[in-house]
Amino acid sequence: MAIDWRKIIGVLVPVLLASLLAPGQAVGSVADHSILARIEENATKLALIRAVSRDAIDPEIRSEDSSWGIAMARHCAEQTIREVAERVSENPTESYHKRALKILKEAGPAGMTKREFTRRTQFMDLHQRDSVLKTLLDADLISIEMRQARGRPAQRIKAI
Repeated sequence: MAIDWRKIIGVLVPVLLASLLAPGQAVGSVADHSILARIEENATKLALIRAVSRDAIDPEIRSEDSSWGIAMARHCAEQTIREVAERVSENPTESYHKRALKILKEAGPAGMTKREFTRRTQFMDLHQRDSVLKTLLDADLISIEMRQARGRPAQRIKAI
């Protein structure tokens, strides 16, 4: 018995799209919209590839092929949206914020001293660096604490 895989994908893809977005959340950017618009197409192609790899002479897309194609398309879409949100910026200021936050996250739970942060963010001038730190602090994305080191106190910056 042949299964109408177009119906399966047509029913499951809207559910998939709804699960990728939080309740009441609209598609964020043009890139998000573009990625989400291709999920059905990619799921269909992936299901076909799986069916052909099983039987190249007489391929038949089964429901498990459709489910696998949808799961793979979802994984790829989620990963792409996550990477775009982390790496793509609309302007230089947003780019500085993302780069600085990434540097702090890579430092791990111990964070880094302000001196180390300054060395790692030499692509920014003093004003930009202080502005980025203030913005990230105000947004509760980082914490700054004072620690007594040898000599004068040192600031330790951590990503939250």
